[in-house]
Amino acid sequence: MILIKTPLRISFFGGGTDLPEWYEKNHGSVISTTIDKFTYSTLRRIPSFYNINYRLRYFKHEEVKNISNIKHNSIRETIKYFRLKGPIEISHNSDLVSQSGLGSSSSFTVGLVHAFSLSKMLKVNKKLLS
Repeated sequence: MILIKTPLRISFFGGGTDLPEWYEKNHGSVISTTIDKFTYSTLRRIPSFYNINYRLRYFKHEEVKNISNIKHNSIRETIKYFRLKGPIEISHNSDLVSQSGLGSSSSFTVGLVHAFSLSKMLKVNKKLLS
């Protein structure tokens, strides 16, 4: 089992400059810092006798056989990128509620990339993850 703890962040300047409506026409900059609240992700192999390949637990619960059936965009695309094969379970929890404006979806995705990198024994540094 792989356990990942990723900090949430507060943006002081530049919020919204990461949206296509803005960055396709303008340049953007963001100044932010992490805080003492975190997201927690776990990745583990599940027994093959389950009739699923991917069990996903976040604010929703998904159990699917094929990657293409995963509804959570970040999970689906990160699994595709790393070519991660099931049967696996990914669980996500956070100190704060989703859509708080504290970068929880970004923290979650960074945690996934970190967990998947560890599962594939790939060396990833903090700068690459940020």
